[in-house]
Amino acid sequence: MTYFSRSPEEWKKYDEERKKERDKKNKPKKMVAKYTLFIIIALSIVAVFFTLFGPRFSRFIFSHSVTKKGINLNLQTQDDYYYPEAVKIKIYIQNTKNKKDYIKIEDFTFQIVKISDSQVIHHFSSPETVEAQIQPLQTLLLFDLSKESEIKALPDGKYQATASFLYNGERINLTRDFYYNQRLVLNTYPKEMFYLKNEFPVFSIVAVNRTNKTITDELFGRIKINDKKKEVHEQSFFFGPLNLKSLDSIAFELPLNKNFEPGIYNSVFEFESTEENYYAPLIVVEKIEKDTKDLSLIFYTTVFISRGDPLYFEANLKNSKKKPRPLEIEKLGFRLYYENQLIFNYENNDAFRIYISELGTTKVFNLSDVRYITLDRSGNYQVEFSVTIGNNTLSKQQQLSVY
Repeated sequence: MTYFSRSPEEWKKYDEERKKERDKKNKPKKMVAKYTLFIIIALSIVAVFFTLFGPRFSRFIFSHSVTKKGINLNLQTQDDYYYPEAVKIKIYIQNTKNKKDYIKIEDFTFQIVKISDSQVIHHFSSPETVEAQIQPLQTLLLFDLSKESEIKALPDGKYQATASFLYNGERINLTRDFYYNQRLVLNTYPKEMFYLKNEFPVFSIVAVNRTNKTITDELFGRIKINDKKKEVHEQSFFFGPLNLKSLDSIAFELPLNKNFEPGIYNSVFEFESTEENYYAPLIVVEKIEKDTKDLSLIFYTTVFISRGDPLYFEANLKNSKKKPRPLEIEKLGFRLYYENQLIFNYENNDAFRIYISELGTTKVFNLSDVRYITLDRSGNYQVEFSVTIGNNTLSKQQQLSVY
């Protein structure tokens, strides 16, 4: 028989070769699928393991916060303290459930240790047993260091606070690290929130002696200005030897000898004398905006206040545009009325610049920077606040009730 294409034997051989090619091509896919399935199974096993056995291992994990059956035990403190601050540490018990519970605390110990040499700075223990009912969503104070002792003026270094006690028969260990600073503290920032491209930016450097001795070191180094891609400017500075007594401060100004194109730059202060680096943004714009469209005032205050409490008030400007706004506030005013009678009036005619990011907010006023006001009479108060930008004035009122 004559075949016009291939014989059956040839087709069989052809099919076998094609199958080998397909198997060779699909082998990596099968391997990926195989290992993907293996990973999924392994993760599932790990998840089940920690679900079943995790609570048994939690007693060995040191943490500042532990939750047991809806009861949270939390050791709270700051991350950093500065001479001569007193260390503040509190331990709270919080019921996160919607039903009451029973708590029993026994064998309570607390200590602070300097990590570098394991020196015990403070130790407290109480053999007393504390039993109580804790109500739904209630928070109880278990321990307050300030009630036991005043711990302050510690040597510079890292410390660890640890509390250990029995909670309903189970050993709980809470721990948290903090740093106590005894050093020269520096703060660097541009004097204005932004500069124009034809201006020479000026930085402020504030040095504060947060030690128990006089600092006479020299203060010198260099500032580097970087854009997103490269360094665009470098300038050295030297402010001579300091003579700062404990807790004294001094401020310096550093004018840059260069103009910059519009943009947001990163400034790096490399203090060679202290071997520290500080960072601050530098914003340069084409021009100052005068338009107040899509700007609004936002107040942060307490509407209902107890008689005798201080008045907290902060005003922010909100930018509703999808672009940054470099603005200059030429005037601002704050007025406080009691039963429609003006009792406090503040005005500031010193112009200052603010920069609001797109769809962002920027603080423009905080009453605590100006005056401490106590609301010592019950009744109705009204706050009136305004800012002037160019030829436009934005104003807003807020009613307050004191009882």
